[in-house]
Amino acid sequence: MFHRRLARTPLLSLALAGALVGPLGAPATAQAAQRVPAVQAAPAVRPLAAPSVSCRAATGFLALPSGDLYEVSDPNVLGGTGNLTRGARVGSSWTTSDFAWMGAGGDGVLYGLTWGGQLRWYRWDAGDRSWDPASGRVVGTGFTPIKGIVNIGLGVEGRFYVVRPNGRLVEFEHTGWHTGSATWEDRQGEQIGLGWKSTDVIVPVGDGSLYLQRAGSLHWYRHTLPGDGPTIWRTRLVGSGWSMYAIGSAGGGVLYTTGGPDGQVKLYQHLDPADGAAQWTAPQGVAKGLSDEPDSLGVVIDPTTCSA
Repeated sequence: MFHRRLARTPLLSLALAGALVGPLGAPATAQAAQRVPAVQAAPAVRPLAAPSVSCRAATGFLALPSGDLYEVSDPNVLGGTGNLTRGARVGSSWTTSDFAWMGAGGDGVLYGLTWGGQLRWYRWDAGDRSWDPASGRVVGTGFTPIKGIVNIGLGVEGRFYVVRPNGRLVEFEHTGWHTGSATWEDRQGEQIGLGWKSTDVIVPVGDGSLYLQRAGSLHWYRHTLPGDGPTIWRTRLVGSGWSMYAIGSAGGGVLYTTGGPDGQVKLYQHLDPADGAAQWTAPQGVAKGLSDEPDSLGVVIDPTTCSA
């Protein structure tokens, strides 16, 4: 969802109507798709052993209300509390007046969505301590918040999930995600669902998997990929009592969450990201030690940090 917050409540909590446009201005076609599938309660299962998850040091970005953009890093993702720290300032003008949303794409890639609907691409080289010369390039248009889309999530390899004002869930693949070229697999996107909401927190993972926070519950979803025929969904309820205003996947079932009232960032590890069994490592909600601030764009983490 969009990261702009007023009193830490979703900005786009109204039923909205607007134009339906593709990322480069092309009209979006109506395609057959399913509504949000009914959630299956997770069956009784034997306790799972912790999967073999490998994580490198996590990197990402934090944008503060001042507009200053900072590096963040977590050198020991699964190793305890207080590891996520703010590093050097690497940018400015990242305010919620400039951008409605930002997301980390992996390998230093950062996207920013303006209120005018421009999707801008950036890439930070931590080794050279510099931005790619193409940073700031507009790689897509027509993603206008409220008018064109009411929700957005980003997974690996440039895979975006956006919700239109009419509840349609559309997947886009930015094939130029690593270089900043404005190339897309399908400029109109692939409609893969109906009945999605502006207040959902959508957490794409990759390969057709995603998490959805809705009305205090966390759900696991997997869908067949576009091009493989009609979209078929599998889903399970995997958690309750979830009321985060931002959730990001680091891969391998590892989730970084941001919740009120102090913006504390916490880590959760889902034991079965491949099949959706409702089991988690203990303790849940490990405090990572970094807080974002009200009306900031929040903390985003590289989605390829961990793998199972």
